[in-house]
Amino acid sequence: MSTPVGPAHIGLLGGSFDPPHLGHVLLGAAALSQASIDALWVLPVFRHPHGKAFTADFEHRLRMCELAFGVLQHVQLMDLEKQHAGPSYTVHTVDALRLRYPTQRWSLIMGQDAYAQRHRWHEAERLFAMVSPWVVGREGAESKATDAIVHTLSLPDISSTSIRKALRTQSAKADAFLSAPVRDYIQSHGLYR
Repeated sequence: MSTPVGPAHIGLLGGSFDPPHLGHVLLGAAALSQASIDALWVLPVFRHPHGKAFTADFEHRLRMCELAFGVLQHVQLMDLEKQHAGPSYTVHTVDALRLRYPTQRWSLIMGQDAYAQRHRWHEAERLFAMVSPWVVGREGAESKATDAIVHTLSLPDISSTSIRKALRTQSAKADAFLSAPVRDYIQSHGLYR
């Protein structure tokens, strides 16, 4: 994977992406169009910090992210978290990025539901001293982000959990929330059955 260089203000979008769905892509597109960032770096989690098991392995999730986010300009897929020993803590990922790219500014792009759980994050106070949160509301999610700007755009209530369930039951809901390349990849590799 190539090493990105150049842009001065980077938006970081991390997640399990198990699978990446249109809500993730909409969040990325919103950030690129509204967050005053020069580029968006997508970082799939390698090892979940809370011990959660992934349904698809890292290489599948990385490839699906490449397919899902490939429709957007100025997006770089990063496999950085695969290089970490132990759980993927966002603060450690940002530490590693700041060492490699000391002149960059960083924003952490996330949905309101993720931001509401920040009290569970490892070294959250130190993390948010290094990055600016850029938070977008999610349809049906109660606003708890009183110390951050929640942008007026509201993303549809889509979750990877509900998509995995729809894929197992062969519901049409999965087709509605996955891009065609990601859906085809899942089918051709027999994922989420």
